[in-house]
Amino acid sequence: MLDIVIVPSYHQGGLELVAARGYLNRLMDNAPVVRYLARTFPEALSRISEDD
Repeated sequence: MLDIVIVPSYHQGGLELVAARGYLNRLMDNAPVVRYLARTFPEALSRISEDD
């Protein structure tokens, strides 16, 4: 009888998205970065903040 092991696998694009999200989350924890975004790109910041 065959033993089948199911291992979760992620497409390369999925891994890149996970890495990018982690990086962006760290950036959003940085107060100077958030202040810069608020001054320079207020609409983009409000869209990013809605997703949390």
